[in-house]
Amino acid sequence: MSKKEFKSFYKSYAQNVDLFDEAYFWKLSDSIIKNILLKEIQKRKNLHILDAGGGTARWSIILSEKIKAEYLVYDLSEDMLRVAKSNIIKVNKKHLIRVKRGDLENMSGIKDNTFDYIFSIYNVFSFITNINKVLSEIYRVLKPGGKIMIMGQSKFNAISSKISISHSYGDDLDLVVYKNKVRWKDSVPMLNVFSKESLEKYLKDAGFTVLRSYGIPIFTIPGGEDFTFPYKKMSEISKALENRDFFNKVLEIEMKFNNTPSLVNRGVNIMSVGIKK
Repeated sequence: MSKKEFKSFYKSYAQNVDLFDEAYFWKLSDSIIKNILLKEIQKRKNLHILDAGGGTARWSIILSEKIKAEYLVYDLSEDMLRVAKSNIIKVNKKHLIRVKRGDLENMSGIKDNTFDYIFSIYNVFSFITNINKVLSEIYRVLKPGGKIMIMGQSKFNAISSKISISHSYGDDLDLVVYKNKVRWKDSVPMLNVFSKESLEKYLKDAGFTVLRSYGIPIFTIPGGEDFTFPYKKMSEISKALENRDFFNKVLEIEMKFNNTPSLVNRGVNIMSVGIKK
């Protein structure tokens, strides 16, 4: 992504991203992610956590309600971090959450072996140009024994969506199948897509030992309307998930099976977890 594309996209994205969960499909996805992170992060004293590409600080704020730690939200977008600072003040978390502007490819201002945990939620790695370089930096700043949790858009979900929703063929579909890239619409930059195997390979190549991967979600299929913020109409699945009993049952089932290796590639997004030994 060019610098011009980056700045243009995130200028508007920063104003909207925290509102996407008006659709209950995304509330479900967020709940799955929250449960995974709380399962993967062991509570203890003096934790240091890096929110890599953390944007508006949304996930640091969510986690800080459950896990006391020093959080650093590290992001390249001035617009996202401007919103982050405002969000942190609103929830009175300045004592726990700091922000720093910088490129994940070069975190030279951060010392080696600084963080106990590093997470990157939703599409950060789908936007990154040099994934290997970013993971090399993340490996450097993570403590021995530290854990990394990274997410990216799913290749196989993208193929399914292109066929079943967009009815794409030719170059648009081949881009996903053969080049591991997707373009959803003209206003969104071209993104990386991952299989369970490819995301785990990136971790292994950077020196991490892979622990497991998750599909998020694996059974619950979003409607086309769930990708049309601001929402003029809610999808059928989002409307159904407004029923709290249904929501809780679906969440229970997703959490029961979402790290089953044979099911992970069903995910709309994929999260892989590694450890620096």
